Amino acid sequence: EKMRKIDLTGGTPTGRAVGAAAGANLCSVISELGGKAPMIIFDDCDLEQAINGAAFATFVASGQTCIMGARLVIHESVYDKFLAALSAKAKAIRLGDPFDMKTQMGPVITNESRTRIASMVDTAKSQGAKVHAGAQRANLPA
Repeated sequence: EKMRKIDLTGGTPTGRAVGAAAGANLCSVISELGGKAPMIIFDDCDLEQAINGAAFATFVASGQTCIMGARLVIHESVYDKFLAALSAKAKAIRLGDPFDMKTQMGPVITNESRTRIASMVDTAKSQGAKVHAGAQRANLPA
C-alpha cells in the first residue's frame, strides 16, 4: 500500500530531505521543524488513556512548552468519540489564579502571548477550524 501522508517533527535539514522524497512520490507532508510534536491516535488505542494523555500534553503549563501537543492526528473510526471526550475534559478545566490550589490552568505568560494565541485561533477559524472548548477569552480577575 502506498504511503499517503507523513507527519514529521524534526530539524530543517531532515524536513527538506523528507519533503523532497514525499514530493517525488506525491505524498502529503505535515511537518513541525522545531518542536511541538503531533499526537497520533490509532483506532486500536486505549481511548481513555489517549484522551488523558492528549489533554495533559495540550494543556500542561497552559500549553506553553516545547513538547506541547499542538496537533492531533486521529483515526477516523475513533474521531467523534475522541473529540467529544477531549472537548468535555477541556471545558471542565478550572481556570484561575495560579496561586489558588483549585486552579487547574493559569494564564499564559504575557499579554503578547495571549494576543499571538488569539491570532492563531482566528487564523485557524478563518481556514475552517471549529472551536469546541474555550470559544471566548476567559474573564479572570486581574
